[in-house]
Amino acid sequence: MSSKLFGSKTLGLLRAGPFRRYIIGSLISDSGTWMQMMAQGWVMSTLTNRAILLGLISFAAGLPTILLTPFGGSAADRLDKRKILIATQIAQIAFALGLGWLVLTNRIQIWHVIIFAGLLGISIAFEMPAISALVPELVKRDQIAAAVALDRSVFHGSRLIGPSLAGLFVGWWGAASAFFTNAVSFFALIAALISLPKRPIGTAEEEAQRRSGFAEGLRYVRSNRIIMSMIMLIALNTIFIFPAISPAMLPLYVRNVLKLGPQSLGWLMAVSGTGAFLGAVGLLTVARDR
Repeated sequence: MSSKLFGSKTLGLLRAGPFRRYIIGSLISDSGTWMQMMAQGWVMSTLTNRAILLGLISFAAGLPTILLTPFGGSAADRLDKRKILIATQIAQIAFALGLGWLVLTNRIQIWHVIIFAGLLGISIAFEMPAISALVPELVKRDQIAAAVALDRSVFHGSRLIGPSLAGLFVGWWGAASAFFTNAVSFFALIAALISLPKRPIGTAEEEAQRRSGFAEGLRYVRSNRIIMSMIMLIALNTIFIFPAISPAMLPLYVRNVLKLGPQSLGWLMAVSGTGAFLGAVGLLTVARDR
């Protein structure tokens, strides 16, 4: 059944040592990250009932990600992608430990969470482009589409695992346990990254070609009404719909309206990621023929 769904090409990816190690490390690390996001939202809901302050978490994380991602992409072109990713993982370990310690010692305040969210957004701005550039280097050319689809499936699969576990951890041992577990989870990806083979960094000529291609891509998007309309729809969805079900806002609804606890929040967050996971799995069925 699995071979019919995913195809031998997709399953063959897991036989490649470097990519398999990366995927396993990524699944563990991403699950830990979603644990922290759930616990972070729950902690904020205990500190304030003001929705605008909860929304500031998403804003603080999203703004630097939007503004700095182009610089992150440039860094991924010029520098060792493994080192960039290891550096971002170490930074996120520090963020998780900092939040965990503040929660454990009952010193946590709203501004702490917002600042750490902003720092996380900066880290993600450099992490995501490096991942996007690294994954194709771990597989053969005819496996790239399947590798990207599997990577996305793992990311969205972690949206089912992480919040579910976080709900149990927060309910049993408190929110600090979720932050500390996330800190530990990063070591799985760091170990995988250290084990990956080194790749040559792009030349100045290749970097110029990438920049030229980026500019051409922007011009094409502006000239194509269909693509521009799709981008606008995605932007509107991100601004007006996603915040209502985001890890920042959903805890307030669960706590004050539904009168439920962290376990229920974890399950609701996991369910909200089901559609994205199924969509990513669907891409695997397309990638098997590419």
